[in-house]
Amino acid sequence: MPLSQYISPKQQRAIETERKFLDALAQLLLEQSFQVTTVAQIAARAGLGQSAFMARFSSKRTALALLFKRYCDDVYLTLEELSRSLGDFPSLPALLSAMSSSFESVLRHHHGANHAMHEIFLIEKQVDDQTKGIFLATCQFLGTACVHFKHQPTSTEQIASAVQLLVTIDYNYVLGAMPALPQQADLRHRLVAQAMLAALEAQN
Repeated sequence: MPLSQYISPKQQRAIETERKFLDALAQLLLEQSFQVTTVAQIAARAGLGQSAFMARFSSKRTALALLFKRYCDDVYLTLEELSRSLGDFPSLPALLSAMSSSFESVLRHHHGANHAMHEIFLIEKQVDDQTKGIFLATCQFLGTACVHFKHQPTSTEQIASAVQLLVTIDYNYVLGAMPALPQQADLRHRLVAQAMLAALEAQN
């Protein structure tokens, strides 16, 4: 079931049922891959029936898309919070460091869903529309920030490269694939900020 066809539950009982299923899926994805996770396991972890799961989602892929939407919603909230506090940052590097810290925190909170979506990408070789949405929103925010800090000229390609570095480095660090990065958070996020700044200043 594509998310465009998904209908959010209206009754409190249905809302609670959906929450239990998605929470159960999130827990399982911290323990094992999406591919080996079954509807039976999700239902058992939620303390509900498989038929109720299928009636609600029709497939575990739809459930994953809704779980991933939680992550995307938190990214949008993070961007809104950063936008509201833009004037509080003394410089663009300070903002970039804060972006890295915020994104890493959100990635940690939704690690299972992100890892599962990465599995899907490796199989299908297609970027999910929700991923595209938050990437574009982050690019738009960074473009606004560059204007705010009078960091120009900056091309669309430079902004996209900076955002790609942000997402890739933070995701892989949370994944445990970049153990050589500093364990000290402030230093780590400053390094990510420096990499992003280099991308913004790179000349074609």
